[in-house]
Amino acid sequence: MKKLRVAACMLMLALAGCDNNDNAPTAVKKDAPSEVTKAASSENVSSAKLSAPERQKLAQQSAGKALTLLDLSEVQLDGAATLVLTFSIPLDPDQDFSRVIHVVDKKSGKVDGAWELSDNLKELRLRHLEPKRDLIVTIGKEVKALNNATFSKDYEKTITTRDIQPSVGFASRGSLLPGKVIEGLPVMALNVNNVDVNFFRVKPESLPAFISQWEYRNSLAKLAV
Repeated sequence: MKKLRVAACMLMLALAGCDNNDNAPTAVKKDAPSEVTKAASSENVSSAKLSAPERQKLAQQSAGKALTLLDLSEVQLDGAATLVLTFSIPLDPDQDFSRVIHVVDKKSGKVDGAWELSDNLKELRLRHLEPKRDLIVTIGKEVKALNNATFSKDYEKTITTRDIQPSVGFASRGSLLPGKVIEGLPVMALNVNNVDVNFFRVKPESLPAFISQWEYRNSLAKLAV
């Protein structure tokens, strides 16, 4: 019986060893391609939106045309201040725009952010600009279009972003503030560092009148809208 037990144990160890050896190379083969694919897709998201035939069609439509800058301005996109560069023909989405186009704040230095290329490949966008800043935008002559045309010369322009007036508001029209649960009131602030909020307690005997006045004001506000 002892010999049988020893043999069974040795057999189980041998099978476990075989399983471990088989799984090791398999895990490497599965993980490696996924990492490479992820890295390739993160380098250029815009190029994945257009298929090869679509890119070829755009290149043919712009064949022989020069690459020029049509507009450089600040616009509002999805509620965010955005710097938009509009070009005459589609750009090559495979190039690294952060190396050929630079935005520098005169006070704080280089502006952080990633360039977004539009679906038609003609607009470059840099979101979330700080208000009331003097920015120096430099476009290198190495910028390349989809038809292999280049920008031909370096370009530089200084723009001043719009001034946003400070504003403060409450996140809701009314909130319950249990003293032992919530320690503050949600406040929305734009271009404001600190906000002072005063809390006043309503006496129990004055609560019905206060609520009726509050509901009346809310109804008037809805009618005004």
